[in-house]
Amino acid sequence: ASAMRTSRQLSSMGTSMLTAGVVMGAGIGYAMDEAMKYEAAIISLAAVTGTRVGSMTKDIEALGLETKRSVIDIAKSFENIGSKMSEYLKDPTALREIAKQSILMADASRMGLDESTDNLTSILNQFKLSYKDANRVVNKLSAGEDIGASTISESSDVVRQFAASARMAGANLQAKH
Repeated sequence: ASAMRTSRQLSSMGTSMLTAGVVMGAGIGYAMDEAMKYEAAIISLAAVTGTRVGSMTKDIEALGLETKRSVIDIAKSFENIGSKMSEYLKDPTALREIAKQSILMADASRMGLDESTDNLTSILNQFKLSYKDANRVVNKLSAGEDIGASTISESSDVVRQFAASARMAGANLQAKH
């Protein structure tokens, strides 16, 4: 009886170890898949920016830690911004600031990061604003939502639609006091 009990316990322990091994294997597989996606995003970013592969990883990873966002999404965001604002292709500081503000705008508006990045870069481009103005633009768009007049998404869509005409007419995003 004792031998039978020991045999069942060993069998049970073996099954538990096998299950743990399968779970660990799946976790390692997932981690490797994510690492490969990140590497692909970094290689793609380098191809778009013309910079050395990995030259922006510190900025991407720091922003990921700061915003709790996926470094894969941030690397793609850097690429998206660089393709829309070519003057910043080789400027990780500018890419990081616009990406950070896009993330804040996405979080505040419940927009996706791609949509938020598209809206912000479009407004910056159309009003000929610099990356240093990104925070101010996001704050202006947020102000409408704060008072309940419109959502950030609605405001950014409207601003994008009239921006070129407004700029030609001399309008800007400055509030008059």
